[in-house]
Amino acid sequence: MADPVEDDLVASLARPGGNLTGTTFLGPELVAKRLQLLKQVVPQLSRVAVLWHPRAYGDRTMAGMSKEIESAAQSL
Repeated sequence: MADPVEDDLVASLARPGGNLTGTTFLGPELVAKRLQLLKQVVPQLSRVAVLWHPRAYGDRTMAGMSKEIESAAQSL
């Protein structure tokens, strides 16, 4: 699960409510940093491909991640 709050599964991570257990991977906030690190390792980098399983995350999460990736890539 990428972001259970964004996918409307829980109200918040601090107080999800109900009987819920598990972990979460909040990736969108780290996209820009990951691309910066990749650019530092490969300075001549000019293109990056992004692959993901279409059903791995909810539609809202995927849209947010895609937007973050584009924004971060354009800034570099």
